[in-house]
Amino acid sequence: YLDGVDMLIAAEDNSRTAALVSGTVDFIEYVPSQDIPILEADSSIELAGNSIQQIRMISFNLTRAPFDDPKVRQAIAMAVDRGPIIDAALSGYGTPTAQIFAADFWASLGPLEIPAPDIEGAKALLAEAGFADGIKTTLTGWSEYGFLKNSAVVVQEQLKQIGIDAELNLLDTGSMLQTVYGDFDFDMVVTGDSSFVDPNSLIYRNFKTGESSNISRYSDPDMDVLIDSGIATTDLAQRTEIYQEIAEKLLVDLPWVCLYIGQQYEAMKTYVKGYEHIPTGSNISVR
Repeated sequence: YLDGVDMLIAAEDNSRTAALVSGTVDFIEYVPSQDIPILEADSSIELAGNSIQQIRMISFNLTRAPFDDPKVRQAIAMAVDRGPIIDAALSGYGTPTAQIFAADFWASLGPLEIPAPDIEGAKALLAEAGFADGIKTTLTGWSEYGFLKNSAVVVQEQLKQIGIDAELNLLDTGSMLQTVYGDFDFDMVVTGDSSFVDPNSLIYRNFKTGESSNISRYSDPDMDVLIDSGIATTDLAQRTEIYQEIAEKLLVDLPWVCLYIGQQYEAMKTYVKGYEHIPTGSNISVR
């Protein structure tokens, strides 16, 4: 049906939407959430998507003070207000979460109530940890993913409420991959993970001791045992219990503060046929 496919890079959200509306391109991924109503109202365009297996979070470098102190991480978790983050990042098209798996995912803890932000409680915890006068640090983020950049900006503002002055360091994709995922040179980073089908794909690479994708440098012998157990058994009921225990442990240890699960859309002209949105985020159906 096609002689070929041309792929264009348009880092700016507005550029992608404008290119599709004008017919310069036939298909876009990562539909800018603020433009969803515009595209829905355009009779020449169809949207695909919504659900996707992903997580967006604050990840701490546990090898650096003060983030090696659980009280500091707990204070930050208490200060985070996910609603404004989702509004800024995704124009409201997201689901707040404190746990690592979506509530409807088989390995999750199910629907969990997310406590309201507790600014005074967070300040008290920081004081207990020896930081009554505040903390100066850095917050790294992606400059080329608008939703992650906006998430980092809001997180920066929210941390100021508890005396954490975090200088924002927004990196292009190449620099992010080298600095954070290669050199582990960061204090805190707002980032994400996606495209997993089995929970092990997410858990092993991010939380197993010594794994190259474990950017937090999180290491816990009990977690390593749980991860190995999740791989070793094929019984779904047993695996559910194991990954629920992992999810509970992550809520206590807090190498990450989970923020939200985004809704991801693709948009295309109505003459584009046969595309299937896959909840892992894969674009294999383009083939």
